[in-house]
Amino acid sequence: MSRWICQYWIKVVERMIKVLHYIFVVIMLTALGGCGVGKGLTSDKHKEVLTEKQEMEYLFHFIEGNKLKTLGYFNDAVANYNKCLVLKPQSDAVNYELANVYILNNDFYKALSYSKIAANKDRTNVWYQLLYANLLIQNKDFKEAVSTLESYLKRDAENMEVKLLLASIYSSSGKDAKKAIAIYESIENNMGFSEELAFEKEKLFSRMGESEKALEEIRRLTILDPENPRYYGLYAESLINSGKYTEAEEVYRTLFLLDPENGLAHLSFGEYLLNKGKKIEALEELRKGMSSESLSVKSKGNMIIKLETTYKESISRAQMIEFIKIINRIHPKSIQGHAMLADYYMEDRNFSQAREELLIILEKQKEVSRVWDQLLALDYELLDYTSLYNHSKDAIELFPSYNKFYLMHAFACERLKKYQEGADMLEMGIDFVVDDNELKSEFYAQLAENYNRLDKHESSDAAFDNALEQNPKNVLVLNNYSYYLSLRKEKLDIAIRHIELANIISPDNKTYLDTYAWVLFQMEKYEEALVKIENAIKYGGDKSAVIVDHYGDILYKLNKNNQAIIQWKRAKEMGLNSVELDLKIEKGKIEE
Repeated sequence: MSRWICQYWIKVVERMIKVLHYIFVVIMLTALGGCGVGKGLTSDKHKEVLTEKQEMEYLFHFIEGNKLKTLGYFNDAVANYNKCLVLKPQSDAVNYELANVYILNNDFYKALSYSKIAANKDRTNVWYQLLYANLLIQNKDFKEAVSTLESYLKRDAENMEVKLLLASIYSSSGKDAKKAIAIYESIENNMGFSEELAFEKEKLFSRMGESEKALEEIRRLTILDPENPRYYGLYAESLINSGKYTEAEEVYRTLFLLDPENGLAHLSFGEYLLNKGKKIEALEELRKGMSSESLSVKSKGNMIIKLETTYKESISRAQMIEFIKIINRIHPKSIQGHAMLADYYMEDRNFSQAREELLIILEKQKEVSRVWDQLLALDYELLDYTSLYNHSKDAIELFPSYNKFYLMHAFACERLKKYQEGADMLEMGIDFVVDDNELKSEFYAQLAENYNRLDKHESSDAAFDNALEQNPKNVLVLNNYSYYLSLRKEKLDIAIRHIELANIISPDNKTYLDTYAWVLFQMEKYEEALVKIENAIKYGGDKSAVIVDHYGDILYKLNKNNQAIIQWKRAKEMGLNSVELDLKIEKGKIEE
């Protein structure tokens, strides 16, 4: 249903409320003054003879039902209306009110049933017919709705509300466009030409393939109001859609004479020029549109999206960024342009610039958790752990129940060697992780890392166990837990079991193969360790100083001293610096 029809329906409802209020007042005066008792309600078309006592009872329940309906006590209202029906089973007024109550309760089946009784009882009451027709439409019984409205128009041929509803059914059916147009034209003959009618007719003519008639409807708007630039914009777009490009350009020129700063028109004309291959002129028009102070950020943002999706081959990323910067300059209080610019920079992996845009957004609007999420991710990508520490702390203050911010803060604490603070934050944040085993596993894993750094090995092991309880296949936990146990030469039976699983889950991984080799080394299974370390070297471990050093240690235990020294020296050349390594190279052996 068109916007115009909706406006008419608002007026219809207002008039219905006034009529119902009038009826209610009349009933109240009748009841209180004792006048007309026994004559029945004026809203009932066909009166039923009741005793004075019955009439008073009927009036009481009808008034009570209306009051309860107004207060929202629908079930109680229905109970009172039903008592009315016991006295007057065919009361059109009561059936109409019951239909309205059931509409408010979203029970359209019952509403239709009661509405039908009211409409059939009094075919001259427009409100009954309109309600019945609308409920038929709700029930998709368009044929009966049309029949109801057409029947009423035979009694009241110029009723605006009925004609509009009937036209909307004709229009939406797709088969009766001509009938809808005929109704709109009859309304136009009575009311005069209007924008809403023109749009409805233009839509219908377009659907029927009568493009010239559709164009004429929009052209008439420019004649009706020649000083209104919006109509020229609509007419120009309609001409473009009809392939009348020369005429469209002339209309645009007229529009710009009327309104040189019309941002929407400049954007529209720019798009038209892009389609015509006139890129330089198009860019200039687009700049003018983006520079408009009166055009909303939303409209400009929609054009940015359209340019990005439809005209990607014509508009470079640098030009898109230029347009967005114009938006930010013209609308300094808006965050939308900065958000778009941040997305562009992130796609280009220009993380530093993207972060600057996010910080601008947060200066204007702090309480947007998604932006904080992105900011922390960029701090991490930039390896800026001090910023990650500070920003995650700020985020936690704003969103104390957002669990991931605690995890990011703890990660920053670990990198900045604030291990106890990191552990404390994780212990707090984990309480906010609900129904997410993988995330809970990550919390426990990070907690284990922090405790390991604090040499709280018992707490670290317990945290690792909890991490694996939440996610038994967390391969990073399986590896790190095994490696730390091997370094301490503790619980090697657990270490070997975990690292075996890690290598099953992620085979041919140099880091996991190295850990596997080192656990076997600590278990004094040197031949097996050699197989694993050589596989680690094969899959890229020759570029890791730590893995090369381990290779040397295993070779030494297998009495391959010269080969071991070669690997130790290589590890030294690769940048591994430790007293132990220097002693191994100097003495040619591992000091026990």
